[in-house]
Amino acid sequence: MHVQTCTRGGVGTPPHAASAGDAALRGRAGVARATRTVGRSQPRTAGAIPGDGRRRHVVGLARGRAIALDTGMRASSSLAVVAALVLSACATIRPAPEPPIVAAVAVEPAPQAAVEPAPKEPELQLACVQERSVDSWERRYRTQRGHWEGHLEHPRRGGKYFPEVQRMVDEAGLPPEVAFLPTLESGYRSDVRGLGGSGLWQLCASTARRYGLVVTPRRDDRLNPHLATKAAIRYLQDLYERYGDWPLALAAYNAGEGRVDRALRLSPGATFWDLAERGRLPPVTCAYVPKLLGLARVAHPDDCDDDPIDDDAPESF
Repeated sequence: MHVQTCTRGGVGTPPHAASAGDAALRGRAGVARATRTVGRSQPRTAGAIPGDGRRRHVVGLARGRAIALDTGMRASSSLAVVAALVLSACATIRPAPEPPIVAAVAVEPAPQAAVEPAPKEPELQLACVQERSVDSWERRYRTQRGHWEGHLEHPRRGGKYFPEVQRMVDEAGLPPEVAFLPTLESGYRSDVRGLGGSGLWQLCASTARRYGLVVTPRRDDRLNPHLATKAAIRYLQDLYERYGDWPLALAAYNAGEGRVDRALRLSPGATFWDLAERGRLPPVTCAYVPKLLGLARVAHPDDCDDDPIDDDAPESF
């Protein structure tokens, strides 16, 4: 916005320019008055030089012009400084830079992790044997499903320990049927104390100590499901290495190595099924292996579908 000021220099004239003009006018008027005064006050005498008055007049005019020019130059320099400041201020004021344009990049969604399927239970290795005694116990377990399922699925029994026992048995490379042994031994209870053994696997004290478990009146590691399972797996591995046959190893787990060794001395090269048929083993042991394999069949009904059950077979043992 421009503000107009009224001065002697005229309307709209800047203050510095008006003062410079006034100074020039005053200088000229002062020179003229001084000339007139000098002319009047000094009478012409006989010896005066005719051009002295004119010379003084010229000198006064020159001085007045010099004063006016000096004042005008000062005003012009002031105006130049003001203009320079205004221009420099205008030069430093720049418009704000526009924000950079960011190109939109399509982000591909991260691939979803593949859902791993539940681990498949290992297939049976022993239970699909063609034996009438196994078929008989399979039928019994099918009619008494609630009994054995209660052992395997009870939250304080098999529901609590069976999955871990299955994992440990599988990692040790043993047949999956071995994981059902605690069902026959203790009903999958870890706190059972029997006449000859204690715990989930009903290990006797001498066998438990042989495989590193502590058995004292104050501490009994057989009641620890994890420690007892490790010891039982090692014991079964040793039995299999000794006899080279899993039914014989299972029979020795139930009756002891001494009983199986005596039976084999009487019938060298015989299988478990031969010894059971000839009565070389205790009746409890003869039923022990078929009961285990029949239970495994019922728990894995799809693994032995190709082997029909003989419904007319007598329920022995």
